[in-house]
Amino acid sequence: MTVFVLALLTTLQIQSYDLGDEYYLLLDTGGTTASFSSFRLSEPERIVLEVAGRAADTALPSVGATVGRIERNDLGDKTRFVFFISPGSAYTILHRKNLLLVAFRQELFITDETIETTLAAIETRLADKKAALAAAEAEKLAAEAEKLAAEQAKLAAEEAKRLAEAKRLAEAKAAEEKRLAAAQKPAPEQKVAVVVPEQKTVAAPVRPAPEDEDALVGVLAAEQSRKQAQEESARRAALEKERLEKEAAARAAEQARLAKAEEERKLAEAKHIEDQRRAEAKAAEEKKLAEAKVAEEKRIADAKAAEEKRLAALQKAEEEKRIAEQKAAEEKRLAEAKTAEAKMKELKVVKLEPTRQITEDAPPLKVVTLAAKGKLRNLFFRKFPEFSRVTMEVTGELDYAFREIKGGYVIDIHNFEKIPSYLLHIIDTRAFNAEVQYIYPKKDGKVFKIYIKSDQNIAVRKSDEAGLIHFDFYVPTMQ
Repeated sequence: MTVFVLALLTTLQIQSYDLGDEYYLLLDTGGTTASFSSFRLSEPERIVLEVAGRAADTALPSVGATVGRIERNDLGDKTRFVFFISPGSAYTILHRKNLLLVAFRQELFITDETIETTLAAIETRLADKKAALAAAEAEKLAAEAEKLAAEQAKLAAEEAKRLAEAKRLAEAKAAEEKRLAAAQKPAPEQKVAVVVPEQKTVAAPVRPAPEDEDALVGVLAAEQSRKQAQEESARRAALEKERLEKEAAARAAEQARLAKAEEERKLAEAKHIEDQRRAEAKAAEEKKLAEAKVAEEKRIADAKAAEEKRLAALQKAEEEKRIAEQKAAEEKRLAEAKTAEAKMKELKVVKLEPTRQITEDAPPLKVVTLAAKGKLRNLFFRKFPEFSRVTMEVTGELDYAFREIKGGYVIDIHNFEKIPSYLLHIIDTRAFNAEVQYIYPKKDGKVFKIYIKSDQNIAVRKSDEAGLIHFDFYVPTMQ
C-alpha cells in the first residue's frame, strides 16, 4: 500500500532543450530521488529510458537531427521513454537527487560537467540562439522594407514617365489637328474662280473662253486636292484613333499592373504586421511560460520545505519515542538490579566486585554527519542469477553523471576533495561469467571516474537504498 501511494505522489515534470547538434530532456520527480534504467536497441537505433513515476500530461517535443522521435508509455509505477536516434549517436544521464538530465549528441560526451553547469550552458546557448534569430528577423524585415521602398520609387518613376508621354502625345495630336485644319481651308482666289464660271454657265451656256477654261481646271484641281486632303485626314484620323486605342489599352494594362503591385505591397505589409503580431504573441507566451515555471519552482520548493518539516517532526517524534523507550528500559533494568542487590543482601554477601560491561540495552550514540558534501565510502560488485550489480556506498548526496562510452559505461562522481587509495583498485569480474567484465576506478583531477567494461547491448538499472546506490547490468527484454 505504501508503494502505491508513493507512485501516485511521484509526478515527472518534463522540459526539453533542442540546440540543433545536441538535445536535452530534463525530468524532475518533484522531491523524491530519481530511479531509472536505460539500454540501447538497434534496427532502428533507439535508447530506452524507464524512470520511476508517472509523467505529467505534457506534449512531447518535436525534435530534429540527433533525436528524430520520442515515444512515451505509461507502465503504471514508471514511465518508459523511447528515443529514436540517428545511427551512432551517444547519450549520457546526469543525476542530482530529484533531477535527471538526459543528453544526446553525435559524438561521445567527454566533458566532466555537472547538472548545474550543463543547465547554465544550455540557457546561455538558448539565449544566444534567440538573439541570433531576432537579429536575422530584424535584418530580413529591413531588407523587405528597403525592397518595398525601391519598388514604390520604381512605380512612381514609371507613372511620371507615363504622364509625360501622355502629355507629349496630346500636344502632338493638337498640332496635327491644327495642321490638318489649315490644310483643308481653301484659298480666297480659288473661291472667286468657282463663283464666276457658275454665273457664266447659268447666264449663257456658251463655250467659255480659254482663260475661263484655265480657271475651271484650277477649280477642279483644287477640288480634287481638297478631296485628297480629306481622305488623307480621314486616314490619319483612323491611324490616330488606332494609336490612341493602343495607348488606352497600354494605360489600362499599366494601371492593372500598378494595381496588382499595390495589392502585393498591401499583402506584404499585412504579412509583416501579422508576423510582428505573432512575434509579440510568442514573446508574451514565453513570458507567461517563464512566470509559470517560476511559480512551479516556488510551489515545488514550498512543498519540499513542508515535506522536510514534516519529516523532521516525524523524526523528532520517533527520536523522543525511542529515548522514552530506552529510559523506560533503563529504569526497568535499574529496578531489576536493585531487586537483585536486595536479594544478595538477604544472602549476606559481604563484598561484591562488579565487572564493568556494556549491556545491549545501552542507548546508542547519536551519529552526527559533519560533511557538507556526500562522499563515496566503498565500491562493491555482486553477481546475481539474472544481473550483475555495482554498488556505491555513499554518505549524503552525490553529484554524478552516468555516460555511455565505447565498450561500456563510465560514472563521473563529483564532490571529491580527497579520494581514498583503497577505492582505486581494479575489480576483475570475468571469473563470474558476468554481464560486467571489469571495473576500473580512476582519479581525474577532482573527478572520480568508474569505468565499467560490459558486453554489447547491456542495459543498466539504477536504484537507491539507505546510503547505497545500485547499478544493475542485465540483458534487456522489451515487453
